[in-house]
Amino acid sequence: MNGTAPTSDNALAARLARDVAERLSERIATDGRRMAGEDERSYAHMLINTELEREAHARLRRGEDPLPIEREQVVGRAVHDRLFGLGRLQRFLDDPDISDVAINGCDRVFVTYRDGRRHRASAVAASDAELIELVRLAAAALVPARSRFDSGAPARTIRTP
Repeated sequence: MNGTAPTSDNALAARLARDVAERLSERIATDGRRMAGEDERSYAHMLINTELEREAHARLRRGEDPLPIEREQVVGRAVHDRLFGLGRLQRFLDDPDISDVAINGCDRVFVTYRDGRRHRASAVAASDAELIELVRLAAAALVPARSRFDSGAPARTIRTP
């Protein structure tokens, strides 16, 4: 399994990520402070599992089969990546066999592996606007503040440790 979710699973992951983010925000509002990083991730993991369980029950009530465990795991990971990583791009960053990711639009993604193989990958965003926001988020986290990403400087190479 390559961790690539079907489009319907991406929509589900987006919806569940919004629900989990809302519940995390409610918890912060109730406590009056953010949780420590690992505590927040653990709590989010519990919320993700709860939301996946609710989704399974909702599917059963509609007379549908629940997601197979493999797809449920992909959706759960996608939710986590939306909350704590760079969404659909995160799977490439986490893969030690990938040496380069070339993105020429939300749905024109090519990965190069350390062994030299290159192939086209699935979309990393639902639209180019979402992709631009994702790149801005990554740049803000990884690149010095004086760097920019906009129509005047559309190409950036971001290296991670």
